[in-house]
Amino acid sequence: CPLPPLPPTRTRAPRKTASAFAPTVHLPHTIPPPAPLRALTAPTVARPPQRPASSRFSLRLSLLGACTLFVAFAVAATAPRACLSPLVRTAVTKNEAIMRKRVAWVDSLHGAIHHGGSRNKRLIKKNKYVQLATTAPDGRPRCRTVVFRGFLTDSKRYGECAMTFITDGRSKKILDLKENPMAEVCFWISGVSMQFRVSGKMHVLSAESGDDEALRIRQDMWQRLPEHTTAYCAWPSPGLPITASPPGDSKGSVSETEESNASKRFKSLAGQLSGGTPGPVETASPGETDGSPSSSRKAHNNFVVLILEPDEVDHLRLGTNQARWAHTLREDGSWHVTECTP
Repeated sequence: CPLPPLPPTRTRAPRKTASAFAPTVHLPHTIPPPAPLRALTAPTVARPPQRPASSRFSLRLSLLGACTLFVAFAVAATAPRACLSPLVRTAVTKNEAIMRKRVAWVDSLHGAIHHGGSRNKRLIKKNKYVQLATTAPDGRPRCRTVVFRGFLTDSKRYGECAMTFITDGRSKKILDLKENPMAEVCFWISGVSMQFRVSGKMHVLSAESGDDEALRIRQDMWQRLPEHTTAYCAWPSPGLPITASPPGDSKGSVSETEESNASKRFKSLAGQLSGGTPGPVETASPGETDGSPSSSRKAHNNFVVLILEPDEVDHLRLGTNQARWAHTLREDGSWHVTECTP
């Protein structure tokens, strides 16, 4: 059922006070009302338009990507790239690039030698020191350290993978190679923990070589090397004793005077080779008429280029990811690769 209506409410009129009936009085020194607050505030300066949030995020993302690419290229330039795979791609000359695409071990060796970057010349020079092993005429093995001078890529006679070295024609290794031309060189590159054993036939290119191509290769190598590198070919014969007394002889022990004389001989010889004032040089042994030739012609006659024509290569990689590959040269000139146990 509907509710009954509420009774009407009565409103009371406000009570009049005394101030309501008081007249308004204006004093002569009345302080005017304060100015509006909005007029006292400094005017607002217009701000430049801001980029939206999406645009700022894209800019930060692009900067982060550029920094990431820079760090990646820096790491790739200094990291041991050759330890990841036997095939390493780096930029070289046109002939060598073609050879590296065909021969896997050449590509691996080049990448291992230059693993620190092409600007690190000291490390590259260190990686080119190799051990050369030969067999003496009496059957004794002989091993010594030589410098790898690069691949011979412009000759068809010695193959596309021919390796070059230099030596003195009076050294014992020349006698060993005349009896047995088979030799082996061993690379150990500690930066990537890799070993390369390259074996094959060693060719000796001397001043007596009658082949025109051999003489051209020898002359090109002579002109490419600096003078201080080939100056040792003008020294006395390698392995020649400085004193006539055998080692261990009490009567022939090296005294301070003999040691000083030997030092003077080599200092005088160094001065002649560098173009200084020639001085009196003693002979290295009684049987040698000219023990210290200073002319470039005599040094050029003793200069010999060794060319290794490889037919077997053993590539070993140590470390956490050990592996080993055996490369064998076929009759058609191609290389057969076999993965072996390290």
